[in-house]
Order: sequence, then structure tokens, then C-alpha cells
Amino acid sequence: HFSNSTDKRELKPWQHKLLSSVADQFALALSLSVHEDQARRLAMVNERTVIARELHDSLAQALSYLKIQVTRLQKSIDSEQYDLQQPIVDELREGLSSAYRQLRELLTTFRLKIESGGLRSALSLVIDQLNDRSDLDIQLHYKLSNIPLSPTEEIHLLQIIREASQNAVNHSKGSAVDIFLQQRGDQAIELVVEDDGVGIPANAERNNHYGLAIISERSRHLNGQVSIKPRDN
Repeated sequence: HFSNSTDKRELKPWQHKLLSSVADQFALALSLSVHEDQARRLAMVNERTVIARELHDSLAQALSYLKIQVTRLQKSIDSEQYDLQQPIVDELREGLSSAYRQLRELLTTFRLKIESGGLRSALSLVIDQLNDRSDLDIQLHYKLSNIPLSPTEEIHLLQIIREASQNAVNHSKGSAVDIFLQQRGDQAIELVVEDDGVGIPANAERNNHYGLAIISERSRHLNGQVSIKPRDN
């Protein structure tokens, strides 16, 4: 009923329909707000789970690597093979530096993913940071589209690109690095990190290089294959 200080009269049919429609819209808006809040909470929980697992796995890997080097160092002392100790100390130093850097970059990655607009935006910021810290010209060629990636997959890709690019910065003695991220087939992704430097030894992966070990380990989590080689030219 509609009433005021002077009269009382029933609503017309079109008024009933209008009020009913408005009420339905309010109810729908409230329902969508509740669902959106639930989805936001679920996404936050998933993100925190990824962060916790990634930090745990990365630190466990770094500590395992350092433990192996300490064991090698102890064996060289026991056998009085003192000529082997300096390379092991160098590996320990590289491993510690890489572990600290990886931890810092993981925290940066999580901030990027939370604050930025997806993988491409996060990668662009990573490339900008690498360009600021080195004299190399690092270029990103991003050609992915319509391939949904989980937060874990995106983080693995980010870290692989970081490690490969950092390896080029540290060892290539070149002037440029090109990063190609593109689709191959329906669901396959190809990542190429290429520099114009001095090349890489054929047995680099077998010489306890920490960064290359990280790349290989992360690729296994992505069900991927790694090929590390000099360019054909």
C-alpha cells in the first residue's frame, strides 16, 4: 500500500512490478558482493599457500646445495686435498649469494604479482630492474595469449627468466640479452633466453653451477625440458 498524510490507496500493477524489480536488483547486488568477497578471500589463501610453498622449497634447495658443498669441503680437508678447497669455497660463496638474491627476488615477485596486472606486467618490471643493475640491453619479447597459468607456474617462469638473465649478466661478457616467451602448439610454452656473449661450456650443468641447477629444478616442476647450449653462430 501507498500512504501519506491525506489518503491511502493500493499500488498499481506497474508500481508493484517496478518495486519488485528494484528489490531483485538489490538482492542480486548483495549476493554478488558476498560472492566477490568469498572469491577474494579464496584467492588470498591460494596466493599465501603458493608463497609459503615457494619459500620453503627455495630455501630447502639452497640449504641442500650448501650442505653438499660443506661435505665436499670436509672431505678435501680429511684427505688433505687442499688444492680442491678454493673451488669449493667459491661455490659456497656463489651459493650463499644466490640464495640471498633468490630470497629477495621471491619477495619482490610476490609483491609484483599482488600489485601488478599479471605475468606480463611482472616480467616487464623484472626486466627493468635487470637493466638498471647491468650494462646489458635486456629485451622482453612476450607473445603469450589465451594460455591460463596458475600462480605457481607464473612464479616458476619468473624465476627461471631471472636466473637465466642473471647468468648472462654475470658471465656472458656480452652486450644484449633477448628473452622470448611464446606459445608452441595448443598448450606448450617455449622460453628462450639468448645473449651475444662468449658462450657457455658444454658441461656447465655438471659443474655445480647453482643458477643452472635452479633452472633445471624449476623446469621439472613445469613438466618442461631444458636445453643449455651455445648459439649456432
